[in-house]
Amino acid sequence: MKQTLLIALLLAGITPLCAPSISQAASTSTAYLGMDAPPLQVRDWVQGGPLSPGGKGNTNIYVVEFWATWCGPCKRSIPHLSELQTRFRSRGVLFVGVSDEAQDKVAPFVKEMGARMNYAVALDDNGKTTAAYMTAFGETGIPHAFVVGRDQKVLWSGHPLAGLDGVLDEILSGRFDLAKSKVASQFLKEAQRYLTLVTTAGASPESDRLGRKIVSDVKDQPPLLMQFAQVILFDNRVKAKDLKLALEAAQQAIVATGRTDAGALQIYAHALAQNGQRAEAIAVLKEALPQVKQPADREKLEADMAEFQKGSIGSK
Repeated sequence: MKQTLLIALLLAGITPLCAPSISQAASTSTAYLGMDAPPLQVRDWVQGGPLSPGGKGNTNIYVVEFWATWCGPCKRSIPHLSELQTRFRSRGVLFVGVSDEAQDKVAPFVKEMGARMNYAVALDDNGKTTAAYMTAFGETGIPHAFVVGRDQKVLWSGHPLAGLDGVLDEILSGRFDLAKSKVASQFLKEAQRYLTLVTTAGASPESDRLGRKIVSDVKDQPPLLMQFAQVILFDNRVKAKDLKLALEAAQQAIVATGRTDAGALQIYAHALAQNGQRAEAIAVLKEALPQVKQPADREKLEADMAEFQKGSIGSK
C-alpha cells in the first residue's frame, strides 16, 4: 500500500511541494499527454548533457524533472532519482534535472551532492523549458517530473516519488497504457479540486457532482479508487466526509481486483466501519488476512480488527 498511501498524502496536501520561483499563472492547460515532447531550451549544462527529447532517430527515454536547490521536497527526491538513473541507464533511460536558478547556486550544490546526484543537470533558458512543460501542463509545484517515451511523446507527468519507477518499468516492458495514464493525470487534478472544495467550504452540490464523476471515471482503476477513498476516510480536514462515496469507491476497487488485493480489502473495511457496518468490516478483514505477505502489514490488519471489535470505529 506504500504507493497508494503516498499519492493519497499528495492529494491531501500532506506531502509538500514547493512553489516555483518563476510565476506560471497557469489556470488552464494547453499541453496534453501523448503530445510531442518540447525541446529542452538550456542556457548551460551543469552536469552531463547536452541531452534533449525530440527529434527523429532519438530512441532514448527521458525523465525531465523540475527542481530547485532551495526546495526541501526536491532535495528529498534526488536520491530516488539517482537510484532510478543507476537502475535504468543501461536500458536507455536518461534523467535530466532542470532548474531556473543561477549557475553559482546550482553548480556548488551539484558538486556537493557528488555521486548522490548522478544524472544530468541543466539551467533553464529564461524559463522557456519551464513554460513548455510546467506552465503548459498547468503544474505549479516542484518537484515535478515528465516522462518522454522512445517515440518522443510525453507519456506521464507527476511527482517523482509517486509511481515514476513503476511507469518506467511499464514502458520498458511494453505494458504502459497511455489512455490509463491520461485518466490518472486527470484524476489527480480533479481529486485535488475535490479536496479543496470539501476542506474549505464542506459538502456542496459541486463537490458531490465532482466526487461522483471521479469515481465513475476511474471505475476500472483500483489504485485510483483506493486513493480517493483513503483521502475521504482519513483526511481530518474534510469538513463533511461523504462516507457513502468513499464506500462506493472502495467497493468498486475490490470488485475490480476480484477481492484478491489485501490493501483494497483493508480500505473497504474502513469504509464499511465508518458507515456503521462494523460486523461486515470485521468479516472483510478476516478475508484479507490470508492474503497478507508482510508481517508488518498483517500486524496493521490485526490492529484494525481489534479496533473494530472494541467498537472504536463504527457501530453495531
